[in-house]
Order: sequence, then structure tokens, then C-alpha cells
Amino acid sequence: MKHVTEQCGQMMPIIRPVFTTLLKDGKTFVSAEIPGMDVADRPCFYAGKGRLKVSYVRVGDADQPMTEYEIYSYEAFRRKYQDDIRPIEQAALRMLQTDLLEQYLAKLKEGRPHLSQLNAEEIGELMGITRDGVPTMAAVQLFGLFPQAYFPQMCVTAVSVPGTEVGTLGPEGERFLDNRRIERTLSQMLEDTVSFVRRNIRIKTVIDPETGKRANREDYPPTAVREAILNALIHRDYLILGSEVHIDIYDDRLTISSPGGMADGTRIQERDITNISSTRRNPVLADVFARLGYMERQGSGFKKITETYYAAHNYRAELEPKFYSDGTSFQVTLYNLNYGQTTGETGLVDEKQAFDSEKTGLQIKKQAFESLLAGLGTSAPTKENILKLFQHFGFDTVFARTDVMRVAGITATPATELMRKMKAANLIESAKGRGKYMFVEPKE
Repeated sequence: MKHVTEQCGQMMPIIRPVFTTLLKDGKTFVSAEIPGMDVADRPCFYAGKGRLKVSYVRVGDADQPMTEYEIYSYEAFRRKYQDDIRPIEQAALRMLQTDLLEQYLAKLKEGRPHLSQLNAEEIGELMGITRDGVPTMAAVQLFGLFPQAYFPQMCVTAVSVPGTEVGTLGPEGERFLDNRRIERTLSQMLEDTVSFVRRNIRIKTVIDPETGKRANREDYPPTAVREAILNALIHRDYLILGSEVHIDIYDDRLTISSPGGMADGTRIQERDITNISSTRRNPVLADVFARLGYMERQGSGFKKITETYYAAHNYRAELEPKFYSDGTSFQVTLYNLNYGQTTGETGLVDEKQAFDSEKTGLQIKKQAFESLLAGLGTSAPTKENILKLFQHFGFDTVFARTDVMRVAGITATPATELMRKMKAANLIESAKGRGKYMFVEPKE
């Protein structure tokens, strides 16, 4: 026992083993129990060689050396490091969207007279939007004109593929049914990613054989989809600079992968989903999103996702959402509630027929829009820019002047004039939010 105790004393932090002795058949048996280390004290390592050389993590039935990032993750959790308040030296306040920032400041001041007495610069410093007058990571991601100019990987890569595995080809040899890189601010990426998912999943219509009433059944619960996307954007690790959030839509499932594991270094698959408190890796991002109404302040997103599935139509135990994490990534798998259900068994309207009908309807609307554009009494370069914008945004994406500047490759004044012409021709209409617009679907 003395030898074991000496070895435990050379660990950092020091281990206090619990010994148990048993005398049986004239022999003495000794066991040493090593209590689990609190998350805040991990990793435990041999002090003689140092944290980087002899820190290990248990994976299945094997011990594997921890990476530098995994070790840093524990350190960041213990010391409460916040990457979202890191100042971005190459950014400038003039490159933030003032309308979005003013909207946040107005929400912040509601019911807080003491904050109302402060100016915008003072509030920005207090709330982590700036550090010594320099925009933080949170400010760039939330209010930047184009955050990807500083961090190209801070985006969402979304694909929809035929079949249930990558590499399966569609009936016309296509590898992807839809493929898009989604950029802009976090709130805009949230809405655009949700729109992408909705565009690439199906809604089945159920006809009650007794009453004849129709009801829609979606492949995935909308709340679960939005919550999973929201968690990926807000809780990803922004120190991992070479990876994006990935959305992959298959026939039978949808996966959402984001950089960074659990903030406390644990493995989600080894924990009880129903008993995980809300831990925020990026508290400033989460606070702004909560104040602007994009997310709730309390409650675990895991619990919300699973509960919406439990309450959904056609739910079966094998369709329960799956959560997986390791030291550098997190993945949520949502299963298609309608996959494998036959028309005769459920009273569903034929899936392919409904999908093809919806697809044909969208193509007709796009052709009608392009015909309307062709007959517009304006110059060819203007028509070319409008078509470029329409092909990029479609009917379901909200955009602002900064987006027009980026996609069309023009400066502020020409962008303002182009939007004026589109409004005058009733090609675009105001959307939710100051200075936001969407293309108008042609009337049938």
C-alpha cells in the first residue's frame, strides 16, 4: 500500500486511493479504488513527465494519449476561457451592421434604466462586444458585414444526397440533390440553414380513412431541426479554425456536425441526456441570441430535441436522436420519421408524386420570374445582376444591401440603386428586419 500511495502522490493532481483489505484462507487481499476525478481537475498526469506527454483519455477499453487540443479544452473549461470575447484586431467598428447592433442595444436597455444611462461604447465593453474599442469574435459573428472575410471557415456546408450513404448516385447520375455553402452572420446562417433543410425534406399528407381529413406529417420535427442547428452554431469551438459546421441530409437521416466536443471534455454518449445542465462555451453569443429571441435562456437543447421526437407522429424507439462527441467534434443524428412507411399502411399520399409536384411547381415559378425579368425595361447589366442575385438567394432567403454588394460584386451606391429598381418592379418585398428583403414569387 505504501508503494501505491507513493506513486499516487507523484500524480498531478495528487490521487487519494481508497484501500480495502480482506483476509481469506490465510491470505491477505488488497484492493485500491481510485475515485473518479472531478471534471475541473482533469487531466490527471504523472508530474515527472508533464501534462502534454502523459495525459490519457479512456476510449472504449483502451487508453489513448490526449491531443494538445483536448488538454487545452480542459484548461479552458477550468479557467473559464471565453474565445467569443477575443478581440479581432483586423476588424473595425465601421464593418459592423449598425442596424443589428442598435437592435441588440435597444433590447438590452429594456427595463434596465442603469444601462440606459451609458453610451453605446461603454455598453459594448461591458457586454463583450468590444475590448478596448476593438470588435470581439462575438461582435464579428453576430453583427459583421461579412464575417467570413476574417474567418472563411465560419460557415455552414450543407448537402442533400440521394440514398442513405455518401457516394450513392441519383437516377440521373447526380451525386448531390442540393449543395450550398451558407455564410453571413450567425442569425442569418441560422435562418438560411433551416430554410435549406426545409427545402430538402418532404412533407407527407395523411388522409384519415374515416373522416377524410388531411394532415401534414414532416420528415423531421421542425423544433428538433432548428434546435440542433442552433446548438451547432452557438456552441461550436471557434478556436478550431479549419472546419465548418456540416449538414448532411440522407433519405433516412439528417446529421449535423460541428467543431469541438463537450465544453467540459466529457463524452456525450457516456452521459445521461436527461440530466445534463446547460453549459455554454460561448456565453456572449448565447446571451445575444437569447435577448434577440433566437433561443431560450434555460434548458438543455438535448432534452428539447429528444422530447419533440417522443411527441412526434410515427415515433419508434429506433428513431431516437443520437448524440456523439469526441475531443474535437460533436454530431447529432436525427432520423426521418416517414422513412420506410408505405402508402397502404399509413394512408399517405404517394411521396414521390407529391415531391415531384412540388419540384415542378417551384421550377414553373422560377421560369415565370426569369420571363418577367427578361421583359423588364432596363439595361442588360442590371438584368444580369438581378438574375445573379435571384439564382443565389431564390425565393426563401432574406438578404440586405451588404449581401447584394457581395454577390453582385458592386459597391454600396450601385447596390442601393439596384435594390430601388427591383422594388419598383415588384421583384422584391420587405422582409422581417430593417433593410431586409426577399424575392417575390410570381402569382399564378
